[in-house]
This record gives sequence, structure tokens and C-alpha cells, in this order.
Amino acid sequence: MLRHAGQSTVKVSLQHENSELLIQAITKVSSMLQRVNVIAKQWTSQQRWAFLLTLIFGHWLGGKRLAGVPAQAEVFFSG
Repeated sequence: MLRHAGQSTVKVSLQHENSELLIQAITKVSSMLQRVNVIAKQWTSQQRWAFLLTLIFGHWLGGKRLAGVPAQAEVFFSG
């Protein structure tokens, strides 16, 4: 992991038979994290935690949202 000017960069070496699938997954995750970073700057710390925990544990929450998740976050849950 590289850090510079408040940004973190992860370098991955792909030597796997499913490397194209892994590249697509990493690209999707990276894109989502960039979108979250832009919108979450407007949120309080509590709102960010509620969002992250809802995103991470969404499967076990059965589609429910934790209290404090901002309305702007719905775009990340709609698939």
C-alpha cells in the first residue's frame, strides 16, 4: 500500500486464471469507494459509520438500514 497526500493506493499483481474477473471486481469496488468518498464528505462521522456498517452487514440486516444512514446513501443500496 502506498500513501501520498492523504490518498492510499493498493497495488495488486494478478497472476490468476480469473484475472479478468478480478480486475472487473476491483474496478467496481474502486469506483464505488471513490463515489462514497465524494458524497461522505458532507456527512457527520455518525452518518458515515451508519452507512458503512449497513453496507457491510446488509445481508444480515435483511435489507434494513441502521438509524442515521443519510438519504443520499440510497443510491449505494439500490444495486
